[in-house]
Parts: sequence; structure tokens; C-alpha cells
Amino acid sequence: MKVITTVGTSIFENYFKDDKNKKEEKLRKEYEHIVKHEDNSFSNSLHFKSKSDRIEEAIKKWYNHSNASAEINSILKIAEETNENIEVHLIATDTVLSVLAAELIYNWFQENKPSNIEQVDFVTPNIDFENQEDTLFVIKKLRVNSSKNYEKGFMNLIEVLDKLHEKDKTILNITGGYKAIIPIMTIYGQLKKIPLKYIYNESELYNNSELITVNSLPFSFDWAKIELYHYFLKKENRKSLSNFPDLKLELESQKLISTKGNLTVLGELFWSYIDNTPYSFNVFGLFVEYKIYEALIEHSIDNFNDTPILNLTYYLDVETETNTIRTIPLDEVGKRLYHPIEYDLILSSKITNECAIMEVKSFSQASSIKDLIKKTKWKIYTKNKLDEKQVIKEFILVIHKFENQNLKSLNKSLQRLSDEINPLPLKVYYVDIKVDWEKVKINYTSFMKDRLEFGKSIKLYSF
Repeated sequence: MKVITTVGTSIFENYFKDDKNKKEEKLRKEYEHIVKHEDNSFSNSLHFKSKSDRIEEAIKKWYNHSNASAEINSILKIAEETNENIEVHLIATDTVLSVLAAELIYNWFQENKPSNIEQVDFVTPNIDFENQEDTLFVIKKLRVNSSKNYEKGFMNLIEVLDKLHEKDKTILNITGGYKAIIPIMTIYGQLKKIPLKYIYNESELYNNSELITVNSLPFSFDWAKIELYHYFLKKENRKSLSNFPDLKLELESQKLISTKGNLTVLGELFWSYIDNTPYSFNVFGLFVEYKIYEALIEHSIDNFNDTPILNLTYYLDVETETNTIRTIPLDEVGKRLYHPIEYDLILSSKITNECAIMEVKSFSQASSIKDLIKKTKWKIYTKNKLDEKQVIKEFILVIHKFENQNLKSLNKSLQRLSDEINPLPLKVYYVDIKVDWEKVKINYTSFMKDRLEFGKSIKLYSF
């Protein structure tokens, strides 16, 4: 288990709170001089070297107990609670004192070597490092002395967290570090479903407080609105926001973009989340599938006059890569002999053995051409046979989009898809989803009540 731990200055505060050190007035003044200096960034470390060296020497003579810092205390408690070996990754802010604190904490663990902590990582970068790519331990520009640094620093923090995070194998320890970091770390943890741990009132020198865990909360998003936001948060599409003033105002009020149209910290988090979340499981996409199914029940297309089948799963024989079955034999369950292939809709004929595969995708899904091609090829992997009885005649793609999304931008991708599945023909339809631009929302009730019809609201698209 990896424990990503933000580092603050509690080790110094605790040192000066200890009754043994209360007479260290000169050292305290040197410490406060660094804290209050207008440029106490890590790159300015040499300016404070003599002071920081004296502080470091004093702390090393003193920190012989686990309560020396909130970070040490919380890491030990996390290791005890998880009951497994953990790896700790320390993250410091772009300040002299945070980096010094991280170095001291790292040294403490090297000297004490608790048995259930496999390793503690912190590598001090060169003081003149320029890009976040140069280090995963110090967050460039993460300081609270200016809003410009604040924004850029948080962007860098998200970048580092994305690189460190391993699904189901990560804990965020937010006990230490700037208080301003906590909201972003909390949101990041919720979006990525990473548990957060902290000790309440961590500033107390001898802190016996329990470790508090914050797991993922039971909330989700309006995925239809996310689909709308997703398009406009793409860098190449943000310029077109000038044509949609209400939407631009909405994104600004949600703090997702700045007045200049750039992503904010929250916008970067939001974008990172939705850009890596598979839309195939979102509720709105299922609504659209159901409405397409309803339209096919009422009016068949292309001579596929049998009742369409919604959400069908076949299993591809991994060994032959040609044969499919509807049900895995009981004695072969769990042996990974078959690859599941899910179909949105299967259209069949009552007269012939021909069928069509129909997939319903959002505009954003259709934009992700590599993923779409990969999944489509799996669906037709069976030499154009769905099973021993049915021959796949064509592949039909229905794209649901908002009125402002231009299908022409997908022409090259659609042609590429067509080439990939050749000689199987590709037919493309689209549905425009109406948006109340003043309220920036979709009227779900109206959408579910209105009838969709091929040739009218479901239109054929030529690319």
C-alpha cells in the first residue's frame, strides 16, 4: 500500500512547543524569519542556509520520539491500522521549511526503521529545477504567497498525484501540509475513490488522537451535463464558448474556468476525472439507448423487422477467436476461456439470417476513435458472424450529441472506423439532444416523453 503524505511544518512547531526548547528564542526568531520572508521558496534555499542548518541540527538532537511531527505520528498509525507493509511517499511544498521538514522526516524513518514500513521515499531535487517533470517530491510553485503561484502549484500537485496514484493501492495522508491543500486533496480523493486519513488536532505535541478515515462519499454527477462540459473544457473547443455566453457564465460560476477561459484548479481536477471515466456506464447514455430501442420497436429499419434485442452479451472463444456462445458452460466458468462482448442493440430479420450491430455512443465517445475502433473490432471479431445462425450484415453507429457539437469534426475518425471494419459497411445516424442554454440543463422529462424516429429526429449522416 502506498501512502502519499503531504508535509508541513509541524516538526518545527512541535520543537518550539516542547518545554525543553522554550528558551530557544534566537532559533525561534530565525525560524520565523524564514516563515515570514517574502521569498521563502525552495529555489531561494541558499539565502537561508545558515539558519536552516542550525534548525536542522537542533531538530536532529531532539526528535527521538514518534510525536516529533504530525506526519511521523500519522504514518505510524496508518501502518498499524492497515496491518500490512506500506510504502510512504513524502510530498513537500515549494518552500524551504517544507523541504527541510521532509528531509528530517525521511531521516527519522531511516534511523528508526519501523518493521511494518517497507520504505519511505523523499529525494531532494536541485534547487534550480524548473519543471514539475523533474521531481515527484517537491511541488513547484505550491506556495500561498500569490494567487498565480497558488493556481499553478495546484496544477502541478494534481500532475504528481496522477503519476503516483495506483488504483486500490493508495492512501492520501493529509495530516500535514498547508491547510489550503486539504480541499483539493479531498476532492481528488473523492473523484479517484482514494481513502483519506488524518489525525485531528495534529499540532499537539503529544497527540493521542485517533486516526480518522474519509472514504468515498455516495454521490455522483449529472452525466448529461458532464458530457456537455467535457466538450467545451477541451482546449481546442474553449474558444467557441464566446458563442454560448450562458454556458461560459455557468462554467465560470462553477469555478471550472477563469474569465480568460483557462482551466482553474477545480477545472483541471474535473477534466482529469471525466477524461479518464468511461461514459459507457453513465445513466444518460442508457436513457438514449432505451429511446433508440423504443424507436426501433415502433419502426424497423433496413429490413431488420424482428424485435430488436437490447444489451446483449456474447462470449468469444479466446482460443479460436471466431466462435461465440451465449452462455459459458458451468465447468468452464472462471477459467478465462472466453472474452465477454457486449452489444448495445442487435437488429434481426424474420426472413433471413442477417443481422446488424447497433452501437449508441456520445459525441465524446465517438471522438475517442482508438477506443471505439478497438471495441468495434471485438464486436465483429467473429468473421462477421454473431453466432452459427446469424450473419452480421452491417454496423450501425448512432451518435447522440448537443446541437452545438459539429459532426464534421468526426469525419476523418468515422472514415478510419469504416476502413477498419471493411468490408462490413458502416452506417451512421445522429440524434441532437436539446439543451436549455439559459439554464444550461437538459429537460429529462421532455426527452423521455418525446418520441424519437429514424429519418426524423434520428437522422442519417454521410461522411
